[in-house]
Amino acid sequence: MSETKIISLNSKELVDISQVGGKGYSLIKLSSLNLNVPPGIVLTVGFFEDWIKKIKNSDLYKEFILQLSQNNNECQIILNKIKDWSLNNLVLSSSDKQDIEDNLKKLFPDDYNKILYAVRSSSPEEDLAGASFAGNYETYLGTQFDLLEEFILKSFISCIDYRVFKYKLEKGFTASDIKIAIVIMKQVNCDVSGVGFSINPLNNDYDEAVITSNFGLGESVVGGNKSTHLIFKI
Repeated sequence: MSETKIISLNSKELVDISQVGGKGYSLIKLSSLNLNVPPGIVLTVGFFEDWIKKIKNSDLYKEFILQLSQNNNECQIILNKIKDWSLNNLVLSSSDKQDIEDNLKKLFPDDYNKILYAVRSSSPEEDLAGASFAGNYETYLGTQFDLLEEFILKSFISCIDYRVFKYKLEKGFTASDIKIAIVIMKQVNCDVSGVGFSINPLNNDYDEAVITSNFGLGESVVGGNKSTHLIFKI
């Protein structure tokens, strides 16, 4: 049986994190518990197999592997070149674009091409006990249907960013490995958003939950560029 390349967030079967990444896995799990998760899909790691092959077959990637084996400091330059090459050379096949459209049409039959979407990176290596990869990958909010391919690609190439490469080396991951899944979900038009912690991360107190929030879509919360509101609950 061929691997499923697109999985709905409301899937009743909890798939492996290696397929859908940390964010996708968590969203599917929350949805399976009947919690309020906006509808959407996950483009699995397997969905991007063709793009990954093209990158690995490029001369730039071969040069990157050579520099990596020599502990060369030029890795950041070559990774930026690979990202630029990807932006100019990687496109979705007509069948993949149709599959995305068909899956979104099932979820939003009346307005799939009118609503706004959040295009969210979901790495199989993020949100792990010893490595969060927080802030390393790119997510794009308020994306129109006609621009999905552009922002899927931009989110995808964030997995070959130098900061990801450097973090992988620090945490003992295989730095040359390229893998990522991407979540496409309905954009929530919210007045206030934030991040909740079931354990207080400031003092490691298991008896305190913490919510850090702000007005708007929450980019200022995860980006750390504005003061946020802290709510403690015992």
